[in-house]
Amino acid sequence: IDWPQLVARAKDALDKLGVSINVKERVSNLGMGERQLTEIARAISMNVKIILFDEPSSALSDEERERFFYMIHALKETGVSIIYVSHRLSEAPRVCDRVTVLRDGKKIDTLPMDRADEETLIRMMVGRDVGEKFPKDETKGGKEVLRVKDLTIYGRLHHLELTLHQGEVLGIFGLMGAGRTEFARALFGIDRIDKGEIFIEGRRVDISSPTDAIEAGLGYLTEDKLGGLLMQMTIPPNITLPSLRRFCKFGFIKHNDEKETAKG
Repeated sequence: IDWPQLVARAKDALDKLGVSINVKERVSNLGMGERQLTEIARAISMNVKIILFDEPSSALSDEERERFFYMIHALKETGVSIIYVSHRLSEAPRVCDRVTVLRDGKKIDTLPMDRADEETLIRMMVGRDVGEKFPKDETKGGKEVLRVKDLTIYGRLHHLELTLHQGEVLGIFGLMGAGRTEFARALFGIDRIDKGEIFIEGRRVDISSPTDAIEAGLGYLTEDKLGGLLMQMTIPPNITLPSLRRFCKFGFIKHNDEKETAKG
């Protein structure tokens, strides 16, 4: 492995995100915000179309959170679509175009952010019916990139339906146990779906494993930030490892191709 070249190209990938991180540093020594940005660089290197963020700011400092919000808007500008799962209501207007509230594994409603102030979201989360006061918004965004129909995991999620458009951020909010993380895990193929359909750019896809999700163009940043990284390794392998199969031939890694991907 040409480590100097690999490190240089990984640095280029991070530079494109406007991030200054010592790529020779072990991931275990990075702060939570830097680990999160490393995961984003990895997702971008895979050319994913949709990224799921599951409680991404839970362990970030105020400074890291501001940098992370900037990164979200930068991703939107590149046409990446985002599902942002969080219980922090104050973050919704910072990053989301629309917001969906879950309660007891069910979708309560989807609202545009100009109709979803914090008081309204709280009312939806705790159970007061405000469906008539805040009707569903029919405004058309970019092209539809994701549609979930009747997604059900018995006893946990019940007939969830939502759509996501190109360049849009759709927030998923709810109290603890409402089904936020369960939805993200099901969509990425970590947990088995009992019923429902998933469409990517109008094409029905069967996602029964994370491998299926990656091949369909989804990326997933978990609620457990440590669970998404190899802490004993440096940044470059963390960026390229999820798509390692693309760089293997007869059991050997094609390092030149791997380096090009790390470069971005």
